[in-house]
Amino acid sequence: VCLPFDLGLHSTLRRLVEQAEARGSRVYFYSLPLSAALQDSVTATATAAAAHAKFSDDRRWIHLDGTKPDLRWADGFHLDERSAIIIARQIDGFLAGASERP
Repeated sequence: VCLPFDLGLHSTLRRLVEQAEARGSRVYFYSLPLSAALQDSVTATATAAAAHAKFSDDRRWIHLDGTKPDLRWADGFHLDERSAIIIARQIDGFLAGASERP
């Protein structure tokens, strides 16, 4: 999740999640991998910590393997097409087994 949680958007997101779940949907979160230089930045670390604090149920989080050496970024934030496919396959694999999770 790459939202500016310091702006109070977490309450809006929580409300939207509750509304979706009230209609029978399941909501999952993920943190898109960033380049190594940005992944460890203060902003990225703080944003990830805030997101996980607000949505702390680990079953809601899709854990992506951003350590793959074959991932590439156009600018540090945006994955190139090939890398986006790699990440999309990881998400698809998680969702394929989602019906087996509580």
